[in-house]
Amino acid sequence: MPDDREELLTPEQVAERLQASRKTVYRWIGAGDLPAIKLGRSWRVPWGEVLAMVKRQSGAGEEAESGGKDDG
Repeated sequence: MPDDREELLTPEQVAERLQASRKTVYRWIGAGDLPAIKLGRSWRVPWGEVLAMVKRQSGAGEEAESGGKDDG
């Protein structure tokens, strides 16, 4: 039987995997950019949400690099 449970990470683990600061991860959570689950006094972040956020941010960066407008 396949295991369909999504990995939940602490903000510290997210920071380590993305090579970002812990403070930055908490800022993303507070701003709503990175959905997270509060369990008691601890936060957990689904890994799929981290990947989705990175994809959203990288997509926005590509548009900015191309000028974001059509020359046609």
